[in-house]
Amino acid sequence: MIVNTNESLNLTNEQAELIYNYRENKTSKDSKGGILSEFEEWELEKSFKKSILNEQQFKKYLEWQEHNEKLRISYFDDENKGKIQKIKEIESYLDYLIKHHLPVLCNWRETIEKDIPNNIKLELEILRNTYQNDLKKRLLEHLKAHKRHTRDYVPKGKILIKLEFKQRALLPSVYCLNKKQKTIINNLSKNLIKLIDNKQIELKDLYIKKHNFYIDNYEEYGGTYGASIKVIRNNEPNNNIQLINTLLLHPQLSKNIEFADSI
Repeated sequence: MIVNTNESLNLTNEQAELIYNYRENKTSKDSKGGILSEFEEWELEKSFKKSILNEQQFKKYLEWQEHNEKLRISYFDDENKGKIQKIKEIESYLDYLIKHHLPVLCNWRETIEKDIPNNIKLELEILRNTYQNDLKKRLLEHLKAHKRHTRDYVPKGKILIKLEFKQRALLPSVYCLNKKQKTIINNLSKNLIKLIDNKQIELKDLYIKKHNFYIDNYEEYGGTYGASIKVIRNNEPNNNIQLINTLLLHPQLSKNIEFADSI
């Protein structure tokens, strides 16, 4: 089969067997467990083919491989263009958060500061710093992986990654904390809910407005439903989770925006 599918190379049976063994035994990961990019796999294959093919065979192989590489790279253009709408969607959502949601939320967050015991304030500050440092670390990992797998062929992918992390900076999430940290924040929230249970009602409409804007915004910029993405318009947000996330915000709006801008 290998001889027939590479007819132009005039492979010997011995060469075909080597190619078969290479395909069967090659790994998709590097020595550190990272997933190899297509570019890295191409280079490894070129190096292998050069070691088993004669000069004329290798020249023909390079012509064929370079054609395939150019064809694959051309697909990156479509991938790059495909991210434009998502970028617009997130930019619109971030604009809404900064202008309409966070000012009210941080104002509410500041009013409860006096009700939070100093030891809990300290715990919250530690968790906030941990969350923010971890977010920056994950951002660098995502950007590094993006560069590895697309090089500079999908520049809008880099923009999209930064916007997604900026959103996570403006709206902290307990889901991004580890198990131990989640336990701490959940225990803290139980104590705080007792202190601010009545004030929490003030945020219900705010959360619903954000929830509805998110859906409208998603649909306006071409978001569709189906498969694992379901219509969530009639679902009310989980206020307890929202409250816990809010506790990770800095009481001062400017501090939260400053951190998000550093992303």
